[in-house]
Parts: sequence; structure tokens; C-alpha cells
Amino acid sequence: MTKDRKTTFLTEELPRKILHYCPELDGDGKISDVQLSTPDHLDGFMSTIHKLSFGYESNDGTVVQTLKLMVKVMKGSDEFRESSMGKTQFTNEIYIYTKVLPVFQELLTETGLAGDWCPRVYYGEAGHFPTYSDQYETILVLQDISPLGYKAGPRLDLEEEHLRLMARHIASFHACTYAMRLRNDARLASLIEGIAPLDFVSGDKTFTSYDVLLKLGANRLYKYLDDHPEQLDSEAFKRDMTNLRQRYGTTPISLMQDLLRKDETFSVILHGDYNRNNVLFRTDGAGKPVELKMFDFQENRYATPVIDLTFYMYMSMTEEMRNRCWDAVVLEYHTALLESLATILKVPQEDGVLDPYRLEPFLEHFKRHAMYGVIVTLHFLPWMMCPEEECEQLAHHFARDVHSKELAHWTLVCGGEEVDKRLPRRNRETMSIHLGQAGVQMGEAIWTQYGQEHGIGMDGQRMAEMADGCDTQFHECPAFYSENGEGRYVPRAVFIDTEPMVIDQLQAAEIGELFNPDYLVRGKEDAANNYARGYYSLSHRTLVGAIEAIRQMAEDADNLQGMLLYHSFGGGTGSGVTAHLLQQLEEEFPRKTRLSFSVYPSPYLCTSVVEPYNTVLMTHRSMNSMECSFMMDNQAIYSICSSRLSIERPSYANLNQLIGQVVSGVTASLRFGGDLNVDMSEFQTNLVPYPRLHFPLISFAPIITSENVNHENHDIGAMTKQLFEPACQMVRCGSPGRGKYMACCLLYRGHILPKDINEAIASIKATRSVRFVDWCPTGFKIGINAMPPKMAPNGDLAPVRRCVTMLASTTAISDAWSNIDEKFDIMYRKRAFVHWFVGEGMEMQEFGEARENLACLEMDYREAGLSGSVELQLKGFV
Repeated sequence: MTKDRKTTFLTEELPRKILHYCPELDGDGKISDVQLSTPDHLDGFMSTIHKLSFGYESNDGTVVQTLKLMVKVMKGSDEFRESSMGKTQFTNEIYIYTKVLPVFQELLTETGLAGDWCPRVYYGEAGHFPTYSDQYETILVLQDISPLGYKAGPRLDLEEEHLRLMARHIASFHACTYAMRLRNDARLASLIEGIAPLDFVSGDKTFTSYDVLLKLGANRLYKYLDDHPEQLDSEAFKRDMTNLRQRYGTTPISLMQDLLRKDETFSVILHGDYNRNNVLFRTDGAGKPVELKMFDFQENRYATPVIDLTFYMYMSMTEEMRNRCWDAVVLEYHTALLESLATILKVPQEDGVLDPYRLEPFLEHFKRHAMYGVIVTLHFLPWMMCPEEECEQLAHHFARDVHSKELAHWTLVCGGEEVDKRLPRRNRETMSIHLGQAGVQMGEAIWTQYGQEHGIGMDGQRMAEMADGCDTQFHECPAFYSENGEGRYVPRAVFIDTEPMVIDQLQAAEIGELFNPDYLVRGKEDAANNYARGYYSLSHRTLVGAIEAIRQMAEDADNLQGMLLYHSFGGGTGSGVTAHLLQQLEEEFPRKTRLSFSVYPSPYLCTSVVEPYNTVLMTHRSMNSMECSFMMDNQAIYSICSSRLSIERPSYANLNQLIGQVVSGVTASLRFGGDLNVDMSEFQTNLVPYPRLHFPLISFAPIITSENVNHENHDIGAMTKQLFEPACQMVRCGSPGRGKYMACCLLYRGHILPKDINEAIASIKATRSVRFVDWCPTGFKIGINAMPPKMAPNGDLAPVRRCVTMLASTTAISDAWSNIDEKFDIMYRKRAFVHWFVGEGMEMQEFGEARENLACLEMDYREAGLSGSVELQLKGFV
């Protein structure tokens, strides 16, 4: 049987070309036992991959070996290659393998980094091969690495280890372009010029196949949103999608072309198609991926690295995985990028030359271009995830007529909801509820702090548009602010009090214009520091308007994730009304998370003699209605202001300003995004070991004045150590080292390297001063948020570039409950003031039930720490 033309070329002429191409092989060597096969599983969308092997012996007989190779060639007619840009893509691939990668390899070899990303190249050439075909061809011969243990990852979804490994390799690949630019390497411009432009639109020419395919992908997005309007989780998102649909609905290819624009800082020589089919992994004995090789550089461009990142992440991540580790993979990429850059340039990572590539500017760039990965993924996912019969339909209609209605139909329905769930989702909204005098006054300080950080003025307008010289950068925050369509940002906040004075003062203040008057709910009578008056007498009247306001705000935010409540334990409204409200929220919004920032009665600084009663009764009533309550007490905050900030007579304004800074540290990752607590439910997941033990304490560092800021150590180790000092903790709870930690979240802000945190934790571990319970040996969860803290102008705290907030579940908090229980017992033995509570409709037995419940809570905490301490461990960065 005679061989066809192509087979003859591949088995007879190509092996000889390979020997002449590789300098270490003898071009006149002997070739024997040539084998050619074409496995079905290696057949690509635009390419065919053959497996070629042959025996080789050098002319002098000193070298004898068998070469096992993969041969990659274009497939399709000239018309198909032209419409799909195949000629450009495959020519670029040959260029990358033969010209770019050798330069990058040389760059990395000089600095000791590994750059062995790809199988070895044995031959690469583009042009006409008359003995092979009459068409323009590209022929690429690579080492067959399957005998070395490399194979494709999971067909549909990669595991987190695969994604992290890919992120590190992609980062080192991109770092080569940046390093050459920063070193003014003359070779870079030449390499860029050698890449044939891979544009979707060139002059008046549009690549029609991509135009159709991208439009089908975009239509899937719009159809999904039409069928699931609840995913349009804010007015701003609705408006953005409407604008996108109106502007690019019929020509999404124009948007894609716009996203390819060059950027003098972030554009790189890149791959552009790290599809899971184009990467082979090698695993260890436990099945964990330890190495990878890339063997498809068709999509190479000189453009934004976000093309690489968003495409492979959206293609390979389920909705659950995206919620769990999207930020972690992005952070892994960026950390590896900076490390590679610093190594190639031989500079420390803190060097100013790397500033353009820090995390904050990178994330801003990432957000602008992420839509590229979304749209491309929406086209490819149906092909990857649909059942075999659906895939056959797609392939049939694609080959028959790319413009057909049948192809459009199957693109919309293939894969069903499993494909639709890969769509990106916006951060969900968070509602803030401020109750009583303490809650309202805290709210004024907190929203002032948020405004400073997000560039939103006291009138709701962007600060950058107000006065010349304002350097506050605007950062949109749809989770905490709603936008009214005219450029005004309104807090998603409800203020509630049983009497009008405090809310009237808020409205009269400079910040009063910021809040929606419909969400300022006030009654006409004071709760008189009486839990029973707040719970039994006044809450029914006050909460009618409050619940309506909360309901309206929840309806305006279809993806509301939960509520943050701000109140005091000791006040009548803060205890009684809050307890009643929590019960109603539990009934009306059972699936929404409820967290609180609660001011705990201090041992020495109190505003009411009956605070112990109010605290015990409120805690008893709301024990099952609150997922997590972050505790702060006035005495601890007062001491911080007087001793650490040198304020002679701290006022409530000073205390609330510090509280605002602390709350800002806790909510930063909800507002700016980050790799920890991007969802409110993660707080309780990581901090509440048992449902009743949901009272973490808060610490903050550095707490330092402007006079001392230049004379103290601000490194990560010093800040982390301060968190465990009683002087930085927001609740007074016994002597240092008395309690044991059950869980600890460290939330860092600013430019911080993970290795510095590792060193800080190791230092604490070495001192053995922090003890964890035996049954929770990992202990820590770490979060890094790139957005630096912003202190209030002329405030008490000195401006710093980084800070850390600690949320810790510790058995030492039982001392705080013990103190309040003791004061409760002293009064209740004499039945002092009890008649004021009974007179409001409360029964005497509730005192006993509440006190018994708090005794059980106290005992629960003590029992949690009974077993021996264990050595502190750091699990890792999530």
C-alpha cells in the first residue's frame, strides 16, 4: 500500500530535517525504525498532533538513541485557516518556540531561575513544504514528554494545586518581559516586532469566525442574566450590563479588540491560551502536581497578562472554587511575579524599581481587562463541559455553517446551568444597622472613615471631583454604597433609636447629608438604659419603621449577603431593641449572616448602674440569633487612647475614631476584595468553633501617635507581636497568657510579603507565649489586602503604610463574662432595680434564666481550654 504525500514527508523527510536542525545531532546520522501514529485524544480544534519515533545512530556510532517526538501541524482548508487566523497563530507559535523562549531561557539561566516551561524543540519552521502540501504550513516538532510522566490534568476542573502551579509558571514567564523592559534590554523591541499582530479587527477587516463566536458567547451571558435577574445585584451592575449590551451587543469583537490595546507598563509577550488541554502536569506519588509543561503557544500576543490569567481561571474553576480561592490564585501569581522580577534584576523586592508592578496597580489593571477572559470562556465552556451528543451537534453545525441558527441555539443551551454557573459574580451587598446612642455615634465615625478610604465626600460625591489638590483616590464599593445614577453614593445603612436626639445630631452634623433620611428611624421616647423598656415597650413601635426600611434596602440589593449591627450591650436601645430586632431578622432573613460590633460594659467606665442586667439579658435573648459578635469595651479603648495615644481626657469622639479604624480593618476585604473573608460567612466559619462561642475579641496594630511614628519599629514582626499584648486588645479579659486561643484571623493591609508574615509567626511560635487549644492545632488564618490604611486627617493615629487587625476566639473572654456576671449577682441578690424591669412587662424568672445561660456560656469557654496547650502552628495562606 503506497503512503500518502503527508505521511511520506513525516516519516522520511522530516526525520532528516530534525537531525540537521539540532546541533548536537549528526545530520548524516542513521535513521531506523520510524513509527508514526495520530492519537485521537491529541487532536486539537485547529491542529493535529502526530506521535513520531525513530532510532538514531551518529555517523561514528558513538551515540545510539530512540527519539520520541510530537509533531504539530495545522489542519483545515486555506479558507478555514484564513478565517480562524490559523496562519498567524501557528506562525507566531513557531516564532515563540524558536526565537523568544531561547532568549527568556538565557535570561533566567543567568540568575539561576528555572525556565524550563516547555518540551524541548527539535524542529520548528513555517512556510511552504512542496513535498507535504500545496498550502502554507507550520511544522513544530517537540519532545514527547508523556514517557516522563507528564499528562493532562482533570478534563473539566483543575484542582487548587494545579491552578497555583500554573499561576507561578505564568508569572515567571511574564516576568521576563518586564525584566527586559526595566533593564532596557535592546532585544525586547526586536522580539516584540517579530510577533505577527493577532488582532480581531484590522483596519476595515474583521475576522468573521471570531466575530460570530464571540457574539454567541456574549449572548449566553445576556441570556443568563435575563433568566436570572437576581444576579444583577446592584443598580450599578444593571447599568453596566445595559451599557455593555447596548454598545457591544452586536459587535463584542470590538470590545475584545479594545481590551488588546498596548500598555507601556503591563503588556507582556504572552501565551494567551493556558487552557487545561494545553498544559501537561507531572504528579508525585500522592497525586499532587509538582511540575508542568506548556505545549501550545498559538494565541501569543503582545498584550495584557490578564488575558492569560482570567481565561485559564474562569475555564478551570467551578463557582465554589472561585469563591474559595480566586483571590489566592491571583495573589500566588503576583507574589511569584515580584519574586521572579527581583531575582532577574538582582534587587530586593522592596526596591522602588518594582513599584509599577506592586499588587495595588496590578489589581486595578486586572479589573479593567477581566472581561476578556469572561467572554472567551463563555464561548469555549460549552465545548468543554457539554455531553458528547451535544458536542457533536456543536461540531457539526460549526463545520457546516458558523453563521447558522442551529449553532447559535446549541451554543446557548449546551452544558446548561453548569456552564452558566461559571459566570463571574459581583461582590454581594452588606447592610449596616446602627442601634442606640452608641451605634449611631459609632456609625458617624465609621462612615467618615469609609469615605476617606473610598474617596467619597460628606455629601456622597467623589472627593476627586471636589477640590483641587485632593489626593484621595476613588474606589467604588457597591457592597457598602449604592449609587443613585447621578454620581452620588449613599451608604447601605439604617440608623435606629427610640428617641430622636442622637439621630437629629447626626443629621445636623457635616456627614448628615450622606445618609438617606428614609433610613434614619427614630422614636419619641428614651429607653432609659432599661433592657425591658427597650425590648417590651418601645421596640414594637420603633421597629415597625425600622423593619420596613431594612426590607426596602434588602429588596434594592438582590444579592444581600448579610447585616452588620453596631450597638452597645449596656444601653436600653442597644440591648432591648437590638435583641428584638435580631429575632425579627432571624425570621425574615433566615439565610443572611448577622454579625455585630458590640460595645461591652467596662469594669470601671460605665454610663449606667444597670449595665450588668442589660448585658446578661440581651446576651441571653440573642444567643441563637447572632452568628458572630466582635466585642470591644470602653475601658480598654479609653486606656489605649490615654496610654498609647497620649490623650489626656479621651472623649467619645476619640474612642469612636479608634473604633472606626478597627472596624475598617475588619471590613477592608469585604470592601476592597482580598484573599480572606471575601464573604461574610467566612468570619463565622473561621472564628466560631461552636455556635455559642461566637464572641471574638479584636486587636489592632500599630497604635501610634504622629510624634512617635518615626521612632518606633513598624516591621511585620513588631506589629504582629503587638496584637497579642493586652494594651492593644479592645476588651479587658484577664492577665496575659491566661487563656488559650481557639482560632485567630490576622488581617493585614498594605504592601506586605507573605514571607514576612511567616517569619513573624515563627518568632511568636518560638517564644511559646501564645497557646492554642489541643483540638485546634492550625490556629491561624491569614489575609493580605493590598489597600493601605488611611487615617483620619488631624486624627489621633499617625498615618502608616500598613497595619494589621486580629480577630481571635480565646477562652480568656470568659473573664469578661465572669466580671459582668459577678456584678449582676451583687445587684440581683438584693433585687436592686429589678422593679423597673418588671414594671415594663418582663417576668422575674427571665433574670434567673438569663443568668443561668451566661453561667453556661462562661463554663463553655472554660471547658474549651481544659486540655493541654499545643505548639503554635501556621497552616498557610488561603
